[in-house]
Amino acid sequence: MTSGQLDRANTDKPSLEMACPQLVCYADAMRHILLSVYLCGLFFVCPLATFSQSATSAVQRGRYLVNEMGKCGDCHTPHVAGVPDKTRWLKGSPLGFAPLGPIPGWAKAAPDLTASGDLMKTWGENGLVQFFIKGVGPDGKPAGPPMPAYTLTSQDAHAIVEYLKSLP
Repeated sequence: MTSGQLDRANTDKPSLEMACPQLVCYADAMRHILLSVYLCGLFFVCPLATFSQSATSAVQRGRYLVNEMGKCGDCHTPHVAGVPDKTRWLKGSPLGFAPLGPIPGWAKAAPDLTASGDLMKTWGENGLVQFFIKGVGPDGKPAGPPMPAYTLTSQDAHAIVEYLKSLP
């Protein structure tokens, strides 16, 4: 076949657009719909994914502050043979130490810090956040010794409370 014959052969067959213009319009419409759905997903689903990642990162930050910086488990977790009982992490515990001499207000036990504990139930999330920011409880008094009076940033205080809420 010569090139002239090929050109004529190609023009002799109707194109898809000529044979079924509705199908081409339908395919274009579907392409636009799918693109719209994809873009909506980017704008509406991605912020939701970011929100859950932010919550997750807050819990991770809180875990770091509680476990690594504050070492809260040393007092607030029961110990068995000198080792923290991971099954009762931050569930409250009698203190394993005492001052050599009397100290007014010295606590003999550290309270349960978890979501199911009395402290979370009585103070609430906001009360705990304010405690970590201002260093005083909802009654305006600092915690008794040996608990230090923390003055953390709002972001860190919220992260700690998010972590504590995540504990059973």
